[in-house]
Amino acid sequence: MNIFIAILVGVMAGIIIGLFLKRSPKSRGKASALETEGRVGLTNELIEEKQKNLEKARAFIRGKEKITNDDLQKELGVSDATIVRYLNDLEAEGLIRQVGKTGQSVYYDVI
Repeated sequence: MNIFIAILVGVMAGIIIGLFLKRSPKSRGKASALETEGRVGLTNELIEEKQKNLEKARAFIRGKEKITNDDLQKELGVSDATIVRYLNDLEAEGLIRQVGKTGQSVYYDVI
């Protein structure tokens, strides 16, 4: 019976400590000034990197009649998902037009 009471007290103490830690300011999403500054710096870096990659993509497609996802992915060395976003941006700019819906048969006409 004493072991059961000790376990019960331990569980209750764990729950109370867990609730206390959960309510601490740090875990409520209140980031310090340094943390916030770091996030902004990282965001700016990512935006700059995307702009540089889009410039490389624009240079890559100049003079070409058509390109594929794989062509641009090899040129820029980024993931497939990133290339899809870049291709969508280039299409929104009116530089390319997607031919085909999905799969390996998709390519992009350079306008």
